[in-house]
Amino acid sequence: MAVRREEVFGPVLVLRAVDDSGFGLAAALFTRGLAFAHRFADEAECGQGAVHFGG
Repeated sequence: MAVRREEVFGPVLVLRAVDDSGFGLAAALFTRGLAFAHRFADEAECGQGAVHFGG
């Protein structure tokens, strides 16, 4: 996909479906809301999670 190889400006969301795997995948959330961050932390099913706060 071009969006994964080229520099893209602006808000962009890229989703890639994967089959079930024994490996822990990663997820990230970009938000301004603390409540969203807490919900993400509680409900994300991944091996590694990151929350980025924007202002």
